[in-house]
This record gives sequence, structure tokens and C-alpha cells, in this order.
Amino acid sequence: MTLTPRGETLVAQLKRDHKRLARALFASMSRGEFESFAQALAGVIDRLRAHLSAAGAEV
Repeated sequence: MTLTPRGETLVAQLKRDHKRLARALFASMSRGEFESFAQALAGVIDRLRAHLSAAGAEV
């Protein structure tokens, strides 16, 4: 697949906006705080996926 020039522009904008949002949400956290948060969130996501899978939903 090859992106059109418009697609390339949109991808660049998404990347820029993603970085901007990440800075706004997590800039005040230390590395340790962020790693703890990320680990806890990953656990929640794993449990949610397991629950949805057991319920027969597509994950």
C-alpha cells in the first residue's frame, strides 16, 4: 500500500497530535510513575479482553 500525499499529511498530523496529547497527559509523571501506570493499565486491558472473550465478543 502506498499513501497518497494527503494520506501522508494525515499520518504526520496524527503522529504530531498523538505526541502532543501524550505530553499533556503524562508530562507531570516521573518515569517510575508512568511505568507503574502503564503496567496497571495493561493488566486492566488483559482482564477486559479475557472477559470479552469469555462472553463471546470479538476482541
